[in-house]
Amino acid sequence: MKKQFIMGILTAALGVTAFGGDLANSHQVNASQRIKVIKTAKLAGADYHVTGGYLYSTKQLTKRIHNAKNYRQTRFFSNRVVTIQRANGHRAKYQYVISRNGRIFGWIWQGDLKKLPDKQSSKTNSNQSSGGSSISSTKAEQSATDDSDATSQKTDNPISNFSLSDYRASFLKYLNQERATRGLQPYTEDSNLDALAQLRSTQIVTHFAHEDDQGNIIAEELAGQFNVDDFGAECLAQNFWDSDSTSDSVARKDVHEYIYNDADSNWGHRDILLNADLKTIGMGATLHEHTGGFMGTWTAADFGY
Repeated sequence: MKKQFIMGILTAALGVTAFGGDLANSHQVNASQRIKVIKTAKLAGADYHVTGGYLYSTKQLTKRIHNAKNYRQTRFFSNRVVTIQRANGHRAKYQYVISRNGRIFGWIWQGDLKKLPDKQSSKTNSNQSSGGSSISSTKAEQSATDDSDATSQKTDNPISNFSLSDYRASFLKYLNQERATRGLQPYTEDSNLDALAQLRSTQIVTHFAHEDDQGNIIAEELAGQFNVDDFGAECLAQNFWDSDSTSDSVARKDVHEYIYNDADSNWGHRDILLNADLKTIGMGATLHEHTGGFMGTWTAADFGY
């Protein structure tokens, strides 16, 4: 059987969208305008809906990358704001936002954001009004919101909530459940592929791609160092991480996105995860602060024949 390398990537950096419409929008930045960054500050993290306007690629608002009207129902998170000054001396504040699935992000004028009620505060207020105790309320909330067979428990500290071993166990569990429903043999975890995937998860923090600058397949080039002689495929993803996240929830989201929301990569991930010829798998995950100021998990899955 001829081995074929298959690539799949869930990229957070989507292609540039061509925008039309109102060129006289007061928040559009003309190329001739010079933007000076006055101050960058962190905010208490909160969720928002966008009401209009545009998302820009940089603090200097150099390029429109998304028309916000297309994402009015999307839940965004933000914890960073920048104050900019235009050439005419006028100042404005822009916040960095990222969608909860980690795929849409950029800088948007603060006036185009609508802050959403804090989820935890809403739950607490609801429980207090119903007369429930804090202990019973907490248990009820966990029971109502935890719809997965989580192997890691939520804590107040999102960093301490991360577990590589939990991620691996959950990813393999959810993936093999999907394969079983289709009559496919389960993947077998391979420790050598695990080591390779873990290295790849650290590399994609700064180079989110399968290939290096010379066009070589990075994982394929590294495979020999990890005694992997039957390398066949790779999937990469990035996820948003906050106090609601668990290693289990990230793994579950990865498998679901790969199989059911993969049109942007022409279903490349789906083909890998449901491939009948590939037999072994290794998984890696790294928790790291994104350049946008939020915590994210960078995950890799590498496969062998």
